[in-house]
Amino acid sequence: MKTNTTTNNNATMAAAMKAAGLSDAQIRIAIAALSSKGGGKSVPKECKCGCGEMTKGGTYRPGHDAKHMSAVLKAARVGVTAVA
Repeated sequence: MKTNTTTNNNATMAAAMKAAGLSDAQIRIAIAALSSKGGGKSVPKECKCGCGEMTKGGTYRPGHDAKHMSAVLKAARVGVTAVA
């Protein structure tokens, strides 16, 4: 019974957040953060490489840190070439 109440509360929160204009990804993150008991659970968040995918709580999806570094270095080289 308690699980059903939690599910209903999450659905109500999600509907309110959707009406407020939050994206599906933002809603998932918010519900995970609000539902977390703080017992070491990681909160999913958007990958910092810019791919738009969600992590399991870290900064990057697996392999995306190298992808991001490569893009940063490429941009830096283009910027240096354009200035010179």
